Amino acid sequence: MNIKAILSLASVALLLVTIYEQNNAINLKKDQIITLKAQNDSLAKANDSLYSNYWSLKTYIDVKEGKAKE
Repeated sequence: MNIKAILSLASVALLLVTIYEQNNAINLKKDQIITLKAQNDSLAKANDSLYSNYWSLKTYIDVKEGKAKE
């Protein structure tokens, strides 16, 4: 067989393997990004809830101490 043909075939095979591995890495990163976005949304909702509870409690205490009106 011709060495040039073998090297060409090996180059194409290596290129295909590289493309396959890069695609897998990209898909893994996409999945990680989706998971992180979901975690961020969850944390943002928890933060909003804590902030709301804080202001409710602060208002309640201010009213009880006479610093604010109901």
